[in-house]
Amino acid sequence: MGLYCVWLFVTHQVLAVQIPAARPNRKLMQPILFYNMYTSTSTTMNDAEAANKIQKWWQNRSFTSPSLRRVMNALHAIPESQLQEYVNKCHSITQTCKGGDGAGLLGGSLNDMLTCAFFDRVFGEDYSDYHQGECDFTLFRVPLSFKKIHGKSTIALNWSKNKENDIGTPSSSSPPPPPPAYFQSHILILNLKTQVWWQRVRSGRNREILSGFYLVDKNFCRNHITLGKNNKTNSLIDSVQLYAMLQHSISQDLFLALPAPTESMKLCIWDSFQSHQSL
Repeated sequence: MGLYCVWLFVTHQVLAVQIPAARPNRKLMQPILFYNMYTSTSTTMNDAEAANKIQKWWQNRSFTSPSLRRVMNALHAIPESQLQEYVNKCHSITQTCKGGDGAGLLGGSLNDMLTCAFFDRVFGEDYSDYHQGECDFTLFRVPLSFKKIHGKSTIALNWSKNKENDIGTPSSSSPPPPPPAYFQSHILILNLKTQVWWQRVRSGRNREILSGFYLVDKNFCRNHITLGKNNKTNSLIDSVQLYAMLQHSISQDLFLALPAPTESMKLCIWDSFQSHQSL
């Protein structure tokens, strides 16, 4: 009951908190997250049931990987001016690679390159290219798989569709090959569009998804995310599963909101080269 009394006190304190229209104040994120938890408790619950639900929510938060906390603290420490410049350049890529065959693939590749260059610039030796399995790079020695979305989307851990038996041709008596192991790396998702994904109420999945960085724990994905498949991949994550991943990231305070673009920039490929060394 002591925990429930603390809950009542905190929730009364945060009722007056206003969420800024653009980018939420980092110092306000903790009480806002707690308030979201408070509003999700049913009015029909008695005190013991409400206290038990909040206790489970807090325990789940406390089990987050310390390595992800280290990465998120570093992301929060990036100066606002550098984040704004990064967002403006991301917006430039989106506008340049809009429409036409292969535009999505080209824009995704350019955004991957920009993000890697951005992290290399702001983190220095604490950033490293590391292309192995699902991993794209490491931040502070934490392997991360990077995914970029633009609002409601589907993603895949790997866009190459592997055959069930891609090594040799086993005899009829051979056991089937083991399924590939997925979610070997934590996932960093960049969302570039603030949006309500479903306009109608869909099992509670009608909260606005802000633009920002979302860190998703691989252990959560292993236990709660079901992969699908299509003609391009066997590791498809549909929009419903992706929404669950982003909501889990928010509930664990592993989310960094990004500002809206403030400047229209032109992507000039000719001016993007720097002299490296003589041939």
